[in-house]
Amino acid sequence: MRENPSVCVEFEEGSVATNWATVLVTGKFEELPSTPEHDAQRTRAYLLLKEHPRWWEPSYAKTVVEGKTRPMELLYFRILIEGVSGRRAIPDEIMRAPARKKQGLLLRLLHAISTR
Repeated sequence: MRENPSVCVEFEEGSVATNWATVLVTGKFEELPSTPEHDAQRTRAYLLLKEHPRWWEPSYAKTVVEGKTRPMELLYFRILIEGVSGRRAIPDEIMRAPARKKQGLLLRLLHAISTR
């Protein structure tokens, strides 16, 4: 991403074939290096990620090189959003009903947008 900062991220949420949502975000990758200029942004990112147990697991695998364990070095970055698109499958009765608490974040956001 450092060499080609044009990125996209896909978010998926759903429980059954008739109740799902997918959002695709496109934008530019921007690294937040460990510098005083980016300390506040890195701290905010860490605090947000810390709310989710094991947030670091998908991006970290224990590596041993020449008998030494690799330290975990965190890379913080953000995506400067240029576009958002998506699709959803929600039955008509769900569309007319108020957003339900058991729905995930994506479905609640899409419901809120569709009722404006």
